[in-house]
Amino acid sequence: MIYTYSGLFCATVNPYKWLPVYDAECVSAYRGKKRMEAPPHIFSVSDNAFQFMQTDRENQSVLITGESGAGKTVNTKRVIQYFATIAVGGPKRDDSKMMTGHIPEILDMALITTNPYDFPMCSMGQITVASIDDKVELEATDNAIDILGFTNEEKVAIYRMTGAVLHHGNMKFKQKQREEQAEPDGTEEADKVAYLLGLNSADMLKALCYPRVKVGNEYVTKGQTVPQVFFKAGLLGVLEEMRDEKLSSLVTMTQALARGYVMRKEFVKMTERRHVKNSSF
Repeated sequence: MIYTYSGLFCATVNPYKWLPVYDAECVSAYRGKKRMEAPPHIFSVSDNAFQFMQTDRENQSVLITGESGAGKTVNTKRVIQYFATIAVGGPKRDDSKMMTGHIPEILDMALITTNPYDFPMCSMGQITVASIDDKVELEATDNAIDILGFTNEEKVAIYRMTGAVLHHGNMKFKQKQREEQAEPDGTEEADKVAYLLGLNSADMLKALCYPRVKVGNEYVTKGQTVPQVFFKAGLLGVLEEMRDEKLSSLVTMTQALARGYVMRKEFVKMTERRHVKNSSF
């Protein structure tokens, strides 16, 4: 099993393959069960949130966090799947709302292509998994959105925002001659982002290259270098990986220092005990 509990948290590892632990039988197995009445699972977390929402009459939140590749997106989809399934009393699908044959409409809506390598932000690692059919997953997600009661306008906004994020990572900037100030290196991608988000392209680029910051009671315009703009505009996947590697090395170093400190303290105590013991003779 890839799930386990650690205190209040449900921890999981990404098996990087399809496991038969998310079908209708698994949903039924966790329906109405308390946390300790079934093995650890994201369905248990989902059902507990659903039960608390019903009994307490208050909104609930499920926090899913982890490093890149840990499985945040997959587990988020499983939460949606669980709610969608119990909302209709079973894994039913309205084929009239399925997106089969309508993928070109989605591509046009988000201004994206079918080639993942057109978007480096999402194609830096392995882009396919043999046991996972991306088309089936997309259809299931789209169907779940319908079941959960999202309007068509809200669903369109989801796809448009997804396209905007992908194009955001493709935006390019360059350094002005004889200056450190960054400026756009073409506006094609920025125009797509602005169109998808309903923004003015020129205003968006100005905000990235010349952001306004509050100093005291006034706002002043601040210049940005190319690295600073890239930090804001894209390559967040690379930066996240760099951050995780740096944090991992810092944690390892801290643990080593702590172990070394404890071992030195123990060695001093052991030496003192030996000295006292020898003195007693």
